[in-house]
Amino acid sequence: MDEIPRICAFYDKILELNSKDTVVLDNKGARLVEIGQYKEAIKFDKMIEIDSKDAAAWHNRGVVLEKLRKHQEALDLYDRALY
Repeated sequence: MDEIPRICAFYDKILELNSKDTVVLDNKGARLVEIGQYKEAIKFDKMIEIDSKDAAAWHNRGVVLEKLRKHQEALDLYDRALY
């Protein structure tokens, strides 16, 4: 876990070159969830802006909302990810 902030900094450098790289945005968000930085992990919204049909982005945002105890909103996003 000590390496996650360093990994996120690496992702930030990649995003400086290509801010629409959804794989990097997804990976960074997942790392932030691992260390409990849920409000920062809401960056999954950026993935949704780039590709509103990206099921992983909807699912991952649901995970963050669940961690923030917004259960109904999370369930709605899980449903969105399925359809």
